[in-house]
Amino acid sequence: MAEQGDNKFYKAEKFKNSLQNNFVMERKVIDHCLQISCNVLINHNLIETLISSNYKKWRDDLEIALGLLDYEMVLEEDAPMVPAANASAETKSKYAKWTKGNKMAILIMKRSISPSVKGSITTPEKAKELLKSIGEFFLESKKV
Repeated sequence: MAEQGDNKFYKAEKFKNSLQNNFVMERKVIDHCLQISCNVLINHNLIETLISSNYKKWRDDLEIALGLLDYEMVLEEDAPMVPAANASAETKSKYAKWTKGNKMAILIMKRSISPSVKGSITTPEKAKELLKSIGEFFLESKKV
């Protein structure tokens, strides 16, 4: 009889722990999703649209936004080589992160440039090159 009581207690305790673990995991997922959503909304809204007179402010805003999203490496580092099929998981992960960051950085830049400026700049495949191209455009336009 004592075993049945102990078994019920064990099952109840196991169920309680399961519920607590699920709650903790769900809370972590919700917190993570909210953090990502807030970062994306705030960062994109904080970037002042690039027009002919605010390149420095736009670049500062862009660098802050990409840094908060953990994409700043695409402006600082050259593109990693495509990993071989037998490359380590770390190498493949680093490449995937850089590729995603590059795509996101280009989209963020394109979204934050006025149509008049956008029409004057070609879009390379790498965010670092796009930023350089935009910088050169504004350097050249100031010389005129």
